[in-house]
Amino acid sequence: MRDFSTKRIFAPRHLILALLLAAAAAAFAQATAPQFYEDAPETSKTAIIASRALTEQGKWLQAWKGLEAFDPENKDAFALAEKIRIALDGHVQTIMHLGFGFVDLEEGQDLQTLRYEATDSIEPVEFNPGDLAMAIEDSGEAVPPVLSLAMGDYYYTVWSLYKGQWLQDDTTVLSLAAEHYERAFAYEAFTPVSLDHHTEILLALERFNAAETVVNKALEISPEDSHLMLHLADIYFSTQRFDQVFPLADKIIAIAAKDEEVNNGYIVAIKAGLSLKSTEMLEKYIGGLEAAFPMDYMPGLIRHLVAVQMGDKEGAQKAADAVTAKFPGNPDIIRSILSTWLSANDTQAGFDYLARSLETAPGDEAKAALYFYKALLGGEVAESPAALTDAMNDLAAAEEFFKKSYPQGHEVFGMIKEVRLQWEEAMASYNVMMEEQAAAEAAAAAAVPTADQPAAAKEDADATSAASDENW
Repeated sequence: MRDFSTKRIFAPRHLILALLLAAAAAAFAQATAPQFYEDAPETSKTAIIASRALTEQGKWLQAWKGLEAFDPENKDAFALAEKIRIALDGHVQTIMHLGFGFVDLEEGQDLQTLRYEATDSIEPVEFNPGDLAMAIEDSGEAVPPVLSLAMGDYYYTVWSLYKGQWLQDDTTVLSLAAEHYERAFAYEAFTPVSLDHHTEILLALERFNAAETVVNKALEISPEDSHLMLHLADIYFSTQRFDQVFPLADKIIAIAAKDEEVNNGYIVAIKAGLSLKSTEMLEKYIGGLEAAFPMDYMPGLIRHLVAVQMGDKEGAQKAADAVTAKFPGNPDIIRSILSTWLSANDTQAGFDYLARSLETAPGDEAKAALYFYKALLGGEVAESPAALTDAMNDLAAAEEFFKKSYPQGHEVFGMIKEVRLQWEEAMASYNVMMEEQAAAEAAAAAAVPTADQPAAAKEDADATSAASDENW
């Protein structure tokens, strides 16, 4: 029989506190990976439990202040790991991820919106995890795996957001991320997300063997994750195991829910087929890509690119004509096709393509784009400013067709004006140079004595010439 006496209801205060702490510890164990914090001192666990409870309520500022009060000098490695998590996940403002601003969310608010609306009224907190983690390591204290994991996440985020713009170069940031992730991985401190990020870092460093180990661990956890399979397919391709790419690409294409991953599955297979020069595999995956994305012009451009790289001139012409006919006048298509032929040093194929397309162009806008890029191609291959005449004529034709299809003041007219001005300046400079050269040649010819010139004059001319040679 259950006892509902007041003795049981009104328990001593210390017992209630003990029960609350036990419940909080249980909640903490469910909310985080327990093994990451199993070596933390009890005081650290208590502070982190309180912090987690606050962040779950959106009280990011209070959570930060609580950890600051617990460890103001940042000497507790476990508390520092939790601070890094709060900084990465809960900031509303950041200064190059070296300073962070926090708020407590009110009902109906979310961080993503506030990050765009945040004002200068928020006082940022200076926080450099790299220096703080290094200080703990330099003190001789053992760095727990959870701090290494947090530091890996930190440097991955920095690399993702500030490529080429941070206080350390990309290679250094990548190396630091890899080092911290590897330390954590060695102690099996990882999450599915960290394994994905760790793989990206290793791929960026071209450490393919290490990346394969990490992504295989991730696939043990999520064997049907098409995003992870793409990482593995990239590793197979980068290590020239091309035949292993195809079955993996087939699986990605079959199960991927996102169009981007389906597309990437086809692309990695096409790259492998191109490396093997396999017309069978290329046709299978290019055709599949075209069927999967019938309203996208990229598959057609890929077919053209592959044909050019395979040396299939007829196939390249057909692919270029087909995608242009399907999407007439699209400047991205025309530019891409011409760039591909330019890269292959086959400008004539580009001119032939433009001529064919102009014959079948369905309207003024399409003709305008074709004439515009014909002019630019002519300017690209012109061997002298004097050879720009045809290009200038094509530019004028483009302008006339643009006037029929684009409103006055459209940016394309400014582009045409700028190109024309550059070419006119180049032609003017060329004409001045040619005039000066002709004048110099005439002066030189006049200085050469003829057979009828008096001997004394000839001697003076020879002396002048000799003096000029010595001065030079």
